[in-house]
Amino acid sequence: MSPYLKSIALCALILALAACNRSVDQPAKPAPPPAQVDDARLARADAEPQNWLAHGGNQQAQRFSGLDQITPDNVSRLKPAGTWNSTPTAGRNPRPSSSTA
Repeated sequence: MSPYLKSIALCALILALAACNRSVDQPAKPAPPPAQVDDARLARADAEPQNWLAHGGNQQAQRFSGLDQITPDNVSRLKPAGTWNSTPTAGRNPRPSSSTA
């Protein structure tokens, strides 16, 4: 194993151990209960445009969002929050990169 990979493995081990070090008087927060999506909720999916409850957005698969924060007037001001290259190049694994605005 190369020294570089050993360093990465050691850092990963240290981070994993540090994440496990929680004081007994600080119990972990319970996970929120899963959302219940039944037939009645799916039938009125249009009433919850912020939740994409079915494939295609609703039971008619319209693939339309009624959200209105992004408009033709402000779309030009959007900036990428980050990028991801999913194609390995030159024998390297893809790595996430974030852009700074």
